Order: sequence, then C-alpha cells, then structure tokens
Amino acid sequence: MNKKILLVALLGASLSSYADDGWKAFFEDVQMDKVAPINQTLKLPLTDLNGNALSENTIASGIIYSLLSNSQYPYNSSRQEKNVFFKGMTAKYVPADHTILVNYRNEKNYTSSMIIINGSGDVTYNVKDTIFKVGLTLTPAANQLTVAESLPNAYTIRRSSIYNWGTQDPLDAPAKLYVDLSNNLNPASIVIPQQYILSGESDNKYSPDSIYGNFDRLMTKYDWKTNPTCTPQDMIQKSIDSQAMINSMSYAMCGSQYKPTVQENAQEEYSSNPLVAKMMAMAKAKGQVGAQQSEKIAAAPTPEQYAAKFGITPKQMETTYNYKFSDMNIPVVVNIFPYHNQSKVSYKAIIPYTIKGDGTTSLSKEQIAQIKQAIEKVINY
Repeated sequence: MNKKILLVALLGASLSSYADDGWKAFFEDVQMDKVAPINQTLKLPLTDLNGNALSENTIASGIIYSLLSNSQYPYNSSRQEKNVFFKGMTAKYVPADHTILVNYRNEKNYTSSMIIINGSGDVTYNVKDTIFKVGLTLTPAANQLTVAESLPNAYTIRRSSIYNWGTQDPLDAPAKLYVDLSNNLNPASIVIPQQYILSGESDNKYSPDSIYGNFDRLMTKYDWKTNPTCTPQDMIQKSIDSQAMINSMSYAMCGSQYKPTVQENAQEEYSSNPLVAKMMAMAKAKGQVGAQQSEKIAAAPTPEQYAAKFGITPKQMETTYNYKFSDMNIPVVVNIFPYHNQSKVSYKAIIPYTIKGDGTTSLSKEQIAQIKQAIEKVINY
C-alpha cells in the first residue's frame, strides 16, 4: 500500500476512535456537564513568624505541596529498559497568569504500526495529560491576606501522539480527577512549610570552653549530613524559578532517608520517523501536545549550601548542637567568645513549622519561649 494512503487511513481510523474527550479537548478547554466551578478561600497572615511578607510564590508553593501530598493519584515512576515513565499528579505554577496548572498524567510506551512504515520498528511514547487550571487572587487587608482559589469546571487534554488517539486512557475520568483536585484545595488541606529563626545573645561569667562543655554534655552535636538539608518549599520554589514541572519526588529528597531509585531524564524524541517527528514538532510548537518528558530532579542542597542560607559558615557548623523538641531535631548554632572578662554567647535555632490554610500556625509563642528557655538554661548551667 502507498505510504501516504496508509498514513491517511491510520489517521482516519484513529480519529474515529477518539471518543473519550473529543477533538475539541485537545485544542481548548472543555466544560464538564453537571459539575459546578469551585471557589475556595484561604485566610493567611500577612507575614510569616520571621516578619517576612508571604509572597504569591510562597503561597503557590504551599498549595502545590499540599495538592501533591494529598492527591489520591500520587506520582510514581517506573523504568523500562532505558526509559522512565510515570503517572499521577504533577503541577506547574505560571506566575504571569497567577495560575497553577495541575496535570494528571497517564504515560506508557507502545510500538505503533505507523512507525513500521519506514521499517524501523521504533518505540513511540504515548502520554495523555488531563490538565486543570487553578487561578489565585491575593487580596491583602489590615491584618489578613485572603487568597481566592478558583477552579473552573473545565479541563484540557494534551497528548504526545497526535496521530493515534485511542491507544491510551486518561488517568481517570475527568470528573473524578476534578473531585480529587477540588477536595485538596480545601483550606483545611493546605499547609505552607516554613522555618522560624530563633536567635539571641546572653552574657555569662564562665569561660567559652566551660560553656561549650555544657552543650557537649547536655546536647549532642547536630549531624548536618543525615538531617534534612532543605524543605519542600525550597525545592518547589526552585522548580518554579526554572518553570519546571513539579512532582512529589521534587521535594522528597528533603527527608534524610530519601534515596532516589530512578533517575529521570527528559525524553524529547518520539520517533526517528521524519514524518512523525515533523508532525510532533508542529503540534508541540502550537502548545497542542503535552511533551513526553519526565523532568530532571533538581539536586537537594548540600549541608554547606543549606547552612549558608541562614548565614551559617562551615566553621559554625562545627559548633551546631541538636535540640530535640517533640519529634523534631532542631539545629542550634552556638558562637561563644570572651567579652569584658566574661563570655558572650550568641545562638541561632532553625525551627520548622507550617502555616495552615485557615491562618493558624503549628508553632506557638509558648513553644518558641520553651525552646528559648531550654537553650539559655544550657548556657547558664
């Protein structure tokens, strides 16, 4: 059979089988019937506990973290020979549009009969993305920051393959994906990971060696190598800055025990067939194809990089102690030097906490005072 005739026949057969979301969904938003748009409102403090204003990027990072953590469709990846495939929720924040793009992906590989036209037998990657848009509107008031989350009752389909419509299903029915997303946009589900910096100074009549001895006896040294060197917020904001797609593995390495099992690599080439490659390039240029690529995971900061974020030098890392509070290991950086025939002690503690969608925080003033008292008790022991 003539190659051109075969191509037309294959395209015609593919389009006739494309009934799950329709041709229109591939090019523009499609509204779901019997589903109402969702509007949720977060009521946040104007600043974090350090007194820094909550930026839109910070809030978007917290929302993305919460969505990825709570979704019923968690991200997972698998390797098939040299290729990595994944399914589940990912997200991307577009600052210019004040919009979070939430993507439910179903990704596989298959061998298409169309590729055999040139006798290559190449493997083509087939991706189906169901994408929702979450708009953010920030309204600061006297004592509160209101964040409106708007979720239209519409979705868009993106595929890696414009010539084969029926070979792969979406991750789930769009209406079910919509329910998952709207549930997790609830203010009760949103948390924004943060860190509070507790610092202080204290004069002491004892020598620096004596005070360091107190810390050595009453607290253990903080292990910068085994404890986390970032927060989910750090890694998500890093991805936002580079306009990368964000998945749960983007911040998983912030845990001390995280060991990546799969190295993700971008897969830009779909086929060696020149005709298919040209079709894909045209559709991708128009934004009509969801690129089949698993974003490379950004490396977590080194302990030295993490410490430098708080103005802590490698030398000061050697005099960092561990204060156990609840289930947290809090690094307490101690600097002691002679002062007017006595000693002066400066300290800095890095305390993780969260801001919740209702404006409350997981760290109270009473808890901060308790940590401060515990540190100064060691200084004056």
